[in-house]
Amino acid sequence: MTATLEEPIAATTPEGTVTVASMARDWARRTPSQVAMREKDFGIWQEYTWEQTWGLVLDAAHGLLALGVEPADRVSIQSEDRPEWIILDLATVAIRGITVGLYPTNPTAEVEYLLTDSGSTVHLAEDQEQVDRVLDIEPSKLDRMVRVLYCEPRGVSTYENDRLLYWDDFLAMGREHRAADPDAVDRLMNFFFND
Repeated sequence: MTATLEEPIAATTPEGTVTVASMARDWARRTPSQVAMREKDFGIWQEYTWEQTWGLVLDAAHGLLALGVEPADRVSIQSEDRPEWIILDLATVAIRGITVGLYPTNPTAEVEYLLTDSGSTVHLAEDQEQVDRVLDIEPSKLDRMVRVLYCEPRGVSTYENDRLLYWDDFLAMGREHRAADPDAVDRLMNFFFND
């Protein structure tokens, strides 16, 4: 997707530091019904408007806060290109976290290295294949990881592991957090770095 802005954006604004998350928020405010992304579902293209996308980003950001993710914490993602990847990345940036991207084909040894080296607190695994790679790692090596989110429930929904959390349940958790503290993400996004 390519977008051009009519006027340049300053490095900081009255609403905080400009980030990819603040730019997505601004697009949602200026052009809420414009298509932000598309996903093919059973051969039919589904469109996400900027307003819908930003709503999902907020739900995910509040979900991260509900899980205890704090500024500078790492959130890792191992998935093919899909809306959840973009949504979680923008949500992580919105709460001033750091996204760590993994290739969907990274084998278990590389996943272990990347997760332990980054100190990831939350990990998004697309499906059973990626979930299995994380679960094959000795849990004590991932002592900072509180949750493993997954997008595709097939094969994973029967697993009994307290760290696993289905994406839809994660978003529901975010909506609950958002209802209880609607300004939590805005406070983090509007944070000014004082020189």
